[in-house]
Amino acid sequence: MEIHVFADSSIKAYGAVAYIRHKRTFEVQFVLSKTRVAPVKKLTLPRLELLGALIAARIASYLKRLLRISACDTYCWTDSSIALNWIKGSAIRWKQFVANRVREIQTLTDPGKWKFCEGRENPADLLSRGCSAQKLLNSEIWWSGARWLSQPKYLWPATVERKIPEEITELKGVKTVVQNITVQKPEHPFHCLFNKCSSWGKVVRVAAWCLRFIKNLQKTNDKTKTFLLTSEFEEAQNVILKYVQEEAFHEEIQRLKINKPIKTHSKLLALCPYLDGNEILRVGGRLRHAKLHENTKYPVILPKDHVVTDLIIRHYHLKYLHSGNQLVHSAIRQRYWILCARVAIKRIIWKCVRGARLRSALSQQLMGDLPPSRVNPSRAFSKVGVDLSGPFQVKPRKGRGIRP
Repeated sequence: MEIHVFADSSIKAYGAVAYIRHKRTFEVQFVLSKTRVAPVKKLTLPRLELLGALIAARIASYLKRLLRISACDTYCWTDSSIALNWIKGSAIRWKQFVANRVREIQTLTDPGKWKFCEGRENPADLLSRGCSAQKLLNSEIWWSGARWLSQPKYLWPATVERKIPEEITELKGVKTVVQNITVQKPEHPFHCLFNKCSSWGKVVRVAAWCLRFIKNLQKTNDKTKTFLLTSEFEEAQNVILKYVQEEAFHEEIQRLKINKPIKTHSKLLALCPYLDGNEILRVGGRLRHAKLHENTKYPVILPKDHVVTDLIIRHYHLKYLHSGNQLVHSAIRQRYWILCARVAIKRIIWKCVRGARLRSALSQQLMGDLPPSRVNPSRAFSKVGVDLSGPFQVKPRKGRGIRP
């Protein structure tokens, strides 16, 4: 046995009618029908067709339970290409109204068993459009179903895929999500060191320990385990200074490495810079024959706006007991050449809390009012006074051996 359910809708009503068909004799028998009035809220005709299809699916499921013939084939028919397209598609693609009903239809019936038939061959057309009782009683298509139901399957109408207009496909709106992704460049280890250490000496010491650790990893024997040596401190300072200069003067360093002159608009042009044996940028000059230290003759160039420069200035300011701008500048010049040094030094010194306290002016004791005789005009010697009344020691005569 087979169950065939036809669904149809109009703007006034929608419903479905069911038939049972014998597979061998092709005999068709009317079973039941169900009709509902269209909702007061106006719906589009495709949505009403979907409501009719939902009734058809419920009738098919009800007949299977009632007749206890769950293994029989069930076919559902509709004359709406749009509703058929919704039923055969995925429920998640459609809007909420359509998706909920399509999901229930697909649960109760097999979407592959839904077929298309013409409206004039659909018996459910009578219940959706309405007719008189006499016409319904004499209607052959109502009681026996479509004429091709009494014929073999190969004579049934074929379901042809039809293109559905985009404006009535009820596709769920696609939400465009725009995400702003901030890609943070990995921070250099030196930046973490500069931000966590508040003194130049500590920065150099930590860098020296790190360099020793790296060297010990590369050795299998004879690992250094003593206190830090002076050479290790010097090496750590050179590594830090090279990193700072590479950040601030990258273009100038690259041109000097290939023996090209730096550009005329460079702020280092007047300093005649050059790279020493450790590739550290230094100030040039004519002091090669002077009996001075290398750092004094050719100081290391540093930018004014860098955390390392601030640490070095603060180091010399504390080393010379919170001294002023001129002394700190002179001390720094023995080793470093900071661009716009006076501005940078003044900025750091004025941030020093202890230095601000030392710069505070001493308070002066307020004196009392002057007496009237000193502030009012009068004749000469009208007011006199004796400041010292004696005793006085006087020599009566001059000569050797005279006692006072």
